[in-house]
This record gives sequence, structure tokens and C-alpha cells, in this order.
Amino acid sequence: MQTVIAIVGKIGAGKDEAAEYLSKKLNWPVFKVSQPLKDELKRQGKEINRENLAKLGTEWSKKKGDDYLARLALRKHKGNLIICGPRQLGQINFLRQNSNLIILAINARDNIRFKRVIKRNSVKEAKNLQKFIEEEIKNDASDGANQVVKCIKLANIAVENNGSLDNLHRNLDKAIKKINLFDISV
Repeated sequence: MQTVIAIVGKIGAGKDEAAEYLSKKLNWPVFKVSQPLKDELKRQGKEINRENLAKLGTEWSKKKGDDYLARLALRKHKGNLIICGPRQLGQINFLRQNSNLIILAINARDNIRFKRVIKRNSVKEAKNLQKFIEEEIKNDASDGANQVVKCIKLANIAVENNGSLDNLHRNLDKAIKKINLFDISV
């Protein structure tokens, strides 16, 4: 049975960077849960933003099942895999039943996450830190596709990402060594 590292975390925590680093370190492919949603929004000619991603994610969850994107990931990749950004409990449950699942949470302070998303211009609708946090809470508390906080609570291991990339990489090396997945020097 394939091993899957599911990287969970709030927006701007560093999930993509963690996935990229681990992919290079372990020589495993990455499946980004948001990519099929982004591809569909682009195909429909819609703006790629949090609101549209959440709406489409909720729509797909209702039509295709809340495990759909996890099923898609395992269908596309037969070997060991890093899945970046699962946001639904159905995705986590499917992965638990169909792989050797390790859930890795990437955490960062709210103000740091906000600065990151502003810098990369990925959350156009957040005008300030308070609005950023309010929108995140609202999206996660709805009956929609985002259940990020619940997914984070299921993590086997958590890594803090409040500093430099080098610090994140060291923390990821320690995490992988701690769970005895591979012999990675720290």
C-alpha cells in the first residue's frame, strides 16, 4: 500500500513550500488539492480567488463526494505521494482507508501568514489582518468544502513555520526523522 504524506495547514502557512521541499528530499510527486479546482475555474473563465475556490469545492463535494479530490490523487499516482492541502474530512478519511497516511500540519502565526499572502498577492479580498482572519474563520465554519482546522487537529505531527526557509527545512527534516519514515539526516 502506498504511503501518503498529507500536508495540511491554513492559507499562507507554507504547505506548498513544505511539499516542494519534501518532494525533492524524498523524490515523491506532489498532488495539490487546489489545482483541479483552479484548472476548472480557469476553464470556466472565472477568477481564481478564495471565494470561487470554496464555492467550486463545495459544489464538487456535493456532486462527486467530499473525498473526490483524494480519490483523484490516488488514481493519478500509484506510488508514494505528497498531497498538499486537503481541506475536507472526507479526503482525510479516504486517504486513511486507502493508504498509509501521515498527516503533517504546517503552522504559522496569523500575522506571518497574512504578510506572506499579501506578498504573493494570493488573497486579493483580504484588506487587513482582521479581515483575513474573519474570512478564514467564516469559510472554515461554514458547511462548505473548507474544514482546515478539523484536518489540522488530525495531524500526526506538526511543524512550525514562523521563520526562514532554512528553519522550515530543518523542522521538516526533524519531523520526517521523528516519524521514522526515512533516514534523513538532520
